[in-house]
Amino acid sequence: MAKQLPTRYEASARLLLEAGQIPDELVTTLSNTGAQEQLEVVQQRLLTRANLLDIADRFDVFPNASEMSPDEIVRSMRGKSDIRLTTGRNRATLMSLSFTDDVAQTTSDVVNEYVTLIQREDSRLRTSRASNTEEFFKQEVERLSEEVDERTAAMRQFRSENIGALPETFQFRLERLADLQERSTTYTRDILILNEQRKQLVDALPSGSDPSQLEGNAALSREQEQVEILRLELAEAMETAGETSPRVRILRSRIQQVEGVIQSLGGQRPSDDPTSTLQSQIEQIDAQIAFLREQLELTNTQVEEVEATLDETPGISVTLQGLTRDYQNVQQQYNAAVERLHIAQTGERIELAARGQRITVLEQATTPTDPSSASPMLVFLGGSLAGIGLGLGLILLLELLDRTVRRPVDLVKSLGIAPLATLPYVKTRREEVLERSLKSAIVILVIIGIPVALYAIHMLYLPLDLLADRVLNKIGV
Repeated sequence: MAKQLPTRYEASARLLLEAGQIPDELVTTLSNTGAQEQLEVVQQRLLTRANLLDIADRFDVFPNASEMSPDEIVRSMRGKSDIRLTTGRNRATLMSLSFTDDVAQTTSDVVNEYVTLIQREDSRLRTSRASNTEEFFKQEVERLSEEVDERTAAMRQFRSENIGALPETFQFRLERLADLQERSTTYTRDILILNEQRKQLVDALPSGSDPSQLEGNAALSREQEQVEILRLELAEAMETAGETSPRVRILRSRIQQVEGVIQSLGGQRPSDDPTSTLQSQIEQIDAQIAFLREQLELTNTQVEEVEATLDETPGISVTLQGLTRDYQNVQQQYNAAVERLHIAQTGERIELAARGQRITVLEQATTPTDPSSASPMLVFLGGSLAGIGLGLGLILLLELLDRTVRRPVDLVKSLGIAPLATLPYVKTRREEVLERSLKSAIVILVIIGIPVALYAIHMLYLPLDLLADRVLNKIGV
């Protein structure tokens, strides 16, 4: 069996998970994963069925591959491959690759191909992770930008629809309401005073006055009073806007119209008698009262409008606060997404420039010159010594476990009596034949069965040297 064992060669390589060249304090790449996790991911992707079949075919690992099924090839490739990870706290993360085969050149070719695939897969994982991260945050920024625009448009439209009742103008409208109420009070007081004055003037009119004469003089006085008022407004407009302003032209036209009305009434001037003077004063007071009432009505309308806007302000303020809060939340999300997008773009540039965390080769695989398997003589001697030791141990174990009575002393120990004489057990011819046959079968089984079983394991499951290495690795030898 030892003579039939093939010569095995083993090639190995060592890889290091190198930290990024740019400190994390300066930039975060967002693509760093745990060291052991990254190496385990790469290892699982390396030992996929497709990769192992492709490597076995390209490097002709199995000369009889045409007689093997794909499952057998994959199982044998994984049995010949050995990948170990070494990591720990405050320790570098290393990966050791080895491959065992009958041909020395094949072992180094396969290991170097493993190294190439690992580095390629590591680079692809890092760049794809960085690109996917950047693409995600780019889409997130675009989505949040549209949402910010929608929130802004909603706030702008709401403020435009409620511009007269916005919270920021609440104090101004309160002051305006107080001013309007004060103005309304002043108008009311002035109207009361003018009514009292008019009453006194009416009481002062002499009795027996001609009503028609008084009415004619009153009509003429009203027109003349209107002309005087228009002339005052004209003088004020000429001082403020100039003679060429449209208001000046309108006032002049109005004055001409009123003067035409006066001429149509005969151009009479009121007489200087006391009755005409009183009537003129009464008409002036009536004109002032009418003007003040118009102003009072206008002021009261404005007071109602301002009060209505003040009543609407609390509800509008609550709605506006909700819109503002939603806008601020979306704006914060947008700012955070923009910041992460910048980090992701920086991380992608770092990965494309190979400045981030990556797997580097510490020791490349070389073609072995000496076999890694033990010599046939050493295997023979070791197996012989182990067999002899196991045989002796088995004999001792059987002897210790045998509780049958074979000697007189055993009879004394078992029954507590002293025999006078002992007679040996006389076996029949048939019993002797059966005993010899059983012993011969056991010897044949040991001599032939065990080597056949070992040969079957070696050829059909896993080479014995690799199996021995695995057992030793499991027990830590």
